[in-house]
Amino acid sequence: MKKFLLFLLIALVYLAHQDIWNWKSAEPLFLGFLPVGLAYHAGFSVLCAALMAVLVKVAWPAHLEAQENNGEDAGGVGQSSSVPMETPLPGSLPASRVEEKAEISGS
Repeated sequence: MKKFLLFLLIALVYLAHQDIWNWKSAEPLFLGFLPVGLAYHAGFSVLCAALMAVLVKVAWPAHLEAQENNGEDAGGVGQSSSVPMETPLPGSLPASRVEEKAEISGS
């Protein structure tokens, strides 16, 4: 039932995107300056972001998280690299040198 409701919600948002009702005119202005079609799409974008948040919260496949936490995934997105976090990037200063440089410039 949950999958059906989520699918129905996605279908309703998809249908709401087909805004053929206001293509010929920029009037009326929303808040006195924003064409109604642009305001509609701004609201639609917020609705899509909320829908994606709901989908991630409710329908995210838990077995993928379990695989990543158990180390079963073979290097997919989100895997930690083999380079330790303490290793400075090429051309950057190690933390001790940054502190020395700050002390010198602060004097």
